[in-house]
Amino acid sequence: MRLSAFLVLMKCPSRPLVEKVKSVFEKEQINQVRSFVSAFIDEIRTSNDPEKANLRQIIKSQFFDPKAQKDPRRFSSYVEHGSFSQETNYGILADQVTIFVPDSPLPVLLSLNVTLDLFGNAVNVFEIGGSVKGFDRVLESLLGHHGYFSDPEGYYLKPGAPQTHPNPSIARMTALVPVVCSKVNFFRTAV
Repeated sequence: MRLSAFLVLMKCPSRPLVEKVKSVFEKEQINQVRSFVSAFIDEIRTSNDPEKANLRQIIKSQFFDPKAQKDPRRFSSYVEHGSFSQETNYGILADQVTIFVPDSPLPVLLSLNVTLDLFGNAVNVFEIGGSVKGFDRVLESLLGHHGYFSDPEGYYLKPGAPQTHPNPSIARMTALVPVVCSKVNFFRTAV
């Protein structure tokens, strides 16, 4: 939530605001927050987005210590790619936000935004994103030790497994899995 607030604040920056962010950043203990703010600052410094020109000028005068972890597969990140032509006065910008929490190997928030700059106006082409909190349970049920793909027989035979499906055709097929597995011994491996 703090990172979402940070992104909102950076849309209308001022020098005192950036100085306050810097003082909080220097005391920050959570690596995910440090990683995100550091990645955001790095991207803004190299951005050519005219909407971020004011922020870029303010940040250039501030020194943010880049000690944060930068691996985007494990730490919160902000990535921006874009191009802008001063001569034709148009450009395109895509930014991607990934936010992790310290106790999860999977991100809890993902978003992608694509914006066109046409004749001095920013036009949002599309933005997609959302919270993916709890997605680890879905992955575990599909790919885990007794998941659907790693152990099909065990998946249907474990206590609490889905017994019926709302679709009658799938329900009939699901009911046949334990019968077929016990007759053919197809899914068992020698130990």
